[in-house]
Amino acid sequence: MSLAEDWIDPNSSEDSDIQEDAELEYTADNPEKEQRGVFSLEKVQLQFPVSIRCLAVENNILVMALTSDKLMIVDLERPEDIIDIELPKKVLALGLTYKIFLDPSGHYIFVTTTAGDNCLFTPSHQGRVLTKLKGHTVEAVQWNLNGGNILELLIASKSGVLLELVLTLDSANLKRIEKSINTLYSFPFMESPMGILKNIQDDSMTIVTNKRILRFEPKTSRGKDQLYFSPAFQGSMKEILSFSEEETAQCFSYSPFPKNLAEPYTLALKTSKRIIYLDIMNPVNPDIQDYEFNESPKLSVPTVEMNMILTSFHLAFLDLDTLYIVNRVNGKESYQQRVNLSPHEEILGLCCDHEKNTYWLYTTDSLHELVVNNETREASLVFLEKGDFEKALECANTAKVRNTVLVGYAEFLMEHEEYERAATLYAETLKSVEEVALKFIELNQKDVLRLYLWKKLRSYKSTMKIQKSLLVNWLLELMLAKLNSLDEKERLELFPENVMQQRQQVQREFSTLLNQYKDEINREAAYNLANNYGKEEQLLQIATVMKDQSYIMHYWVQRENYEKALETLNEGVSQETLIQHATALLTHRPNETVSIWERQTDLDVHALIPSLLSYNQRSHVPVEENAAIRYLRYVTGVLGCVDPSIHNTLFCIYACHSSSNESYLMNYIEQQGNHPLYDMDLGIRLCLQFNCRRSAVKILVLMKLYSQGVELALEADDCELAATIANIPEEDVVLKKTLWQTIAKYMFSKKSGIKETLRFLENSEVLQLPELIRLLPEDIKLDDLSDNVCDELDHCMKRIEQLDFEIGQASEVAHEIQTNAENMRNRYIVLEPNESCWHCNQPLFSEPFVLFPCQHAFHRSCMLEKTYKLASEKNILKECQLCGPSYAVRLINEPFSTDF
Repeated sequence: MSLAEDWIDPNSSEDSDIQEDAELEYTADNPEKEQRGVFSLEKVQLQFPVSIRCLAVENNILVMALTSDKLMIVDLERPEDIIDIELPKKVLALGLTYKIFLDPSGHYIFVTTTAGDNCLFTPSHQGRVLTKLKGHTVEAVQWNLNGGNILELLIASKSGVLLELVLTLDSANLKRIEKSINTLYSFPFMESPMGILKNIQDDSMTIVTNKRILRFEPKTSRGKDQLYFSPAFQGSMKEILSFSEEETAQCFSYSPFPKNLAEPYTLALKTSKRIIYLDIMNPVNPDIQDYEFNESPKLSVPTVEMNMILTSFHLAFLDLDTLYIVNRVNGKESYQQRVNLSPHEEILGLCCDHEKNTYWLYTTDSLHELVVNNETREASLVFLEKGDFEKALECANTAKVRNTVLVGYAEFLMEHEEYERAATLYAETLKSVEEVALKFIELNQKDVLRLYLWKKLRSYKSTMKIQKSLLVNWLLELMLAKLNSLDEKERLELFPENVMQQRQQVQREFSTLLNQYKDEINREAAYNLANNYGKEEQLLQIATVMKDQSYIMHYWVQRENYEKALETLNEGVSQETLIQHATALLTHRPNETVSIWERQTDLDVHALIPSLLSYNQRSHVPVEENAAIRYLRYVTGVLGCVDPSIHNTLFCIYACHSSSNESYLMNYIEQQGNHPLYDMDLGIRLCLQFNCRRSAVKILVLMKLYSQGVELALEADDCELAATIANIPEEDVVLKKTLWQTIAKYMFSKKSGIKETLRFLENSEVLQLPELIRLLPEDIKLDDLSDNVCDELDHCMKRIEQLDFEIGQASEVAHEIQTNAENMRNRYIVLEPNESCWHCNQPLFSEPFVLFPCQHAFHRSCMLEKTYKLASEKNILKECQLCGPSYAVRLINEPFSTDF
C-alpha cells in the first residue's frame, strides 16, 4: 500500500461525492462529457386537449389563455387541481387575448387584449374590468403590493406611454377597485415600450423599447405617503443604448437574479441584426456585448414574437421548430432539440418563471418544460477553460468539479511562481499529498510545503486519524529543521532581526500544532525527532503538551538537573516513574524529595523501601538528618501505616545507626509497646547484628523470654539490667528464683568483690544465704563470708524474737475472746406479751423488731424512719436510739418532748 492511498478517507462524504461524479470528469478534448444532460426538453402530459393562445408563469403558478376564452390556472406543486375561469365578456367583446401577466407571487392575474381591454383577477379569482385602461394594449407590467390594500401597477402600453395605475383591494367593494391612473412618461412617435425591469438596489427602472434602452433614476428617496413608481420618473433619465433607423428590437429577456458573484445579471435584446447583452448590475458603465447574426445564422429567422429567454448562463431561442441553447460565456452551442409538431400545430413562444427559475415552451396544442440540470457545473468548467478561476470556483457546486477547478487554478499559480497561493489551493484538492509535496521539495520551497501541510491538516476530518498523525509528525520535522537553519543563520549573523521574527513565527506554529493536534502526535516519533535535531526546548514542550511528566522527569534526572526534576516531581508523575528515580533524588536532594513525598499521601511506600535502604547505606548523616527515617516516621506516625514491612525497614535503619547511639532504637521499641508492628524475631537478629544488646533484651522481655534476656544482659556484663529482668515475673517465684540463680552464678564466676556481690544478691528477696553459699565456687574461702554469716545470724535472732512477741500477744487476745464468749452465753432478757415499741407504742411482736442490751426494743421500720437519710441500715441498727451515745448527742438539737 503506497503512501498516496493513505490520504483518502473511505468514510469521507467528500470522497463519496467524487465517486458519484466519477463519470462527469471534464477534459478539454471532450467537453460534451460534462455538458451532456444539462438541458432536456420534456413534454407535459395534459389531462385533456387544449388550444393555447398565450401563457404566463410565476412562482409555480402557470396560467394559460385558451382560444375558448377561458383561463386555465395550474399550481405546478399540485398539478391535479386545475382551475378554469371564464374571461369577462366585456373584455373580449372587440378583441382577443393578447398577453397575460402574473405578479411575483402568482396570485394576481392581469389580462390584456388586442383591442385594449384589460381585467385583473384577484387571489379569489374574481375578475374586474379596468375601465381606466380602456384602449391600452399592455406590453409589460411591474407590480408593487405595499402590504396593505393598495396595489400599484407600472404599465407599458403599446401606444407608447408608461402608466401608473393604483388599485384599492377592498374585499367589501371589489366592483370599484381603480383609484387613480397617471401617465409617467410618453415615448416619441413610432417608439413603443416592450419591457420594464425594476432594479431592487436603487429603485431605478430600466425600460426597453423597440428603439432604445432607458434608465430612470429617482433623485431623492421615496416619501412615506408617496407612490412607489412615480419618484423614478421624476428624476433623471439616461439613455443606455439606442438603435439606428434600420434596426428595430424584436424581443427581450433577462436572466434570473444571481445566486453568486459569478452569475451575470443580464438583459438580452434581440434586434433584426444582432443580440445585445447588457449588464444590469452596472448601470453607470454597463457592459454591452453584441453578437452578430453572421456568427449564429439560426438567429436571423424570426419565427415568433417571444422566441428568446435567458437562463443563468445560457441563451435559449427558437428557429422554426428547433430549440437552440448557446452558452453565453464562450458563445458555443450547448443544446439543440427539434420540437415535434402536429400538422396544424405552431410554436407560440418561450416563457420563464423568474421566481422558481423554470423555463417553458408552449405551442398552440401542447406545453413543454425546458429542464435545467446543474447549469452552474457546466459554467464552472467553461470558466476554468477560459482561465477565469474565481468565477469557476463560485460556480463549482459539486465536489468533483470544485476539485478539478482547484487543481487547474493551483497549477496555473505554480507556473506563475505564486507558490503560497498554490499551496493553499492544493490543500483543498484531493490530489495526492506526496505528489504535491514532491513538487515543493523539488522547487526547494520548504516553507510553502509547511504551509501546504498546515492547510491540508486542517481540512481533514476527525475520523482520518492515520493521515492526521502522519502530517503532524511531518510538520514537526519541518519546523525543527527550520529552527535549526535559523540558528545557523543567527550564528553567521545574517539578518539577525529577520531571523528573530522568523523564529518567533515558527515557534508560534510549533505551539499551535502541539496544542491543537496533541492527540494525533506519535509520542515516540516526536521525541526522537526533537532529540535528533538537538532541540531541548521543543522536546520538553512536546512532553509538556502530552502531559508526559514521566519523560520530563527522566530527562532531567539523566542530565543530573535535580532542581528541574524536583519541580516535575512536584507537579505529579506516575508511581512507576517516582519509584524509578527515587534513589537518585534521595541521594542528591533527600530533604526536598521527602517533602514532596509527604504531600503525596497515596504513594506505594512498600515500593520505595529499596530506595530508602540504598539511601541509608550511602548517606553518612546522623539520625536527626536522615531523610529515610524522617519519611518512614511520617508514614508510620502521621499516616498511621501498620504495614509490618514498613516498620521493619524503620527498625533496620534505626539499628544501623545504633552502634554509636542506641537511644533512638530504644525509644522506638518503647513507643511500639507490648504489641509492636515490627517482626520481633527480625528485630532481635538486627539488634545482635548491629550490637544493640539492650534493645535486643527489651524485645526478649516483650516476648517473655526472660531467661534469654538475662543471659544476653549478662553477656553484655550488665548485671543491673539482668536483675531488672529477673524481677519482672513477680507471680512466678520459681522462675524468678531461677533467674536470680543465673545472675548469682555469673557474678560468682567473676571471682571479684564477693561481699559486694552478696550485698547485690540480697536484693533478690528470693535467694537466702544458704542457697547463695551452695552457689559459691569451691575455691571461695569462708573467711570472706564471716561478716555476711554473722549479719545473717543476727538478722535471724531478731526475727525469732519478733515472732515470739507476736505469738504472746495473739495468745492473750484469744483468751479474752474465750472469756467474753462464756459471759455472753449466760445473758438473756425476758419480754412481756404486751411489750410495746418505744417509738410507736404498738405491740412489739406485731412485726420484726430489734432488742438492745439496755432492754429497749423497737420495730425495725420505726428505727429506719427516725434516722438520718444518709445513714446506712447497718449503722442504724448498731445502737439504741434512746440511750446510745450517737443518738444522745443528736438529741441536744431537738426540743423536749411534751410528756417529758
